[in-house]
Amino acid sequence: MFVRDINTQETIAVKEVSNTEWQKIKFNFYVPKTANYQVGIERGDARRGWAKIDNVKMEGYIAPTTIFDEQISAEAVNGNAKELGTRFTTLDYGAITQVKIYAVAQERGTHTVRIWNAENGNLIAGPYQWSFEEGSEGWKTFSLPEPVAVGPNCEYIVSVSVGEDGYYAKNTQILSTSIETCDIVCGTDAGVYSNVAGQMPENVAGTECYLRCLLYTSPSPRDVEES
Repeated sequence: MFVRDINTQETIAVKEVSNTEWQKIKFNFYVPKTANYQVGIERGDARRGWAKIDNVKMEGYIAPTTIFDEQISAEAVNGNAKELGTRFTTLDYGAITQVKIYAVAQERGTHTVRIWNAENGNLIAGPYQWSFEEGSEGWKTFSLPEPVAVGPNCEYIVSVSVGEDGYYAKNTQILSTSIETCDIVCGTDAGVYSNVAGQMPENVAGTECYLRCLLYTSPSPRDVEES
C-alpha cells in the first residue's frame, strides 16, 4: 500500500501487505504539506494475482505546533535580564503542553517557567521550577503538569527565567520577519524581557529572540470517511 502526492507523484509512505482474503489494514503516515493525495495498492514483487481496496477510513490528527525551527544558531549572553519570553497569538482553541528553551553550554541552575495572558497581565500557568546542569547546548523541554487551555485570537507570553549564572541564548535573525504556523503567530517584536525577577517580560529589544518556545496541540482529531 502507498500514499502518494498526486501532483508531484512523490510517495510519502509505504506499507507491505500480504493476504489472500479480506483484511483490515491500519496504515499510519504523516502528511508533510497541504496537497492532493492518493491511497493505493501496487503488486510489488508478486508474480500473479490481484488486489483492491474496498473502502478507506481516514482519521486525521493535527500535529503539535511549535514556534521556532529546531535548527537555529544562538549567541551566549550574560546580562542583566531576569525574565525572558516570547509573545505570540493563538489562532484557534487548543492547549499548551510543553515549554522549550534553547540553552547555551554555560547555562545552568534553576529556571522558572510561566505562561502569561499578555492582554491583562494575568499568570495562567506556573511558576514551575526547572533545573539543569551546564555543559549541554541545545533545546531542552519542560512538560507542564497539565495542559494549559488557550483561546483563539488571544495574545500570550511564554517565559523562562535566567538561571543563577546569568547566561542565556540570543538570536537576532529568527524574528527579522514574522512567524506564522497553522495555529500561532509571532511578530518581529515577539522577543521580550524584564530585568525584574518574577515580572511578566514586556520590554522589546528590536528583533532579538531569546528562544523561549512551546508545544501547542489542537483540541480534537478530525475524522473523514471515504468509500
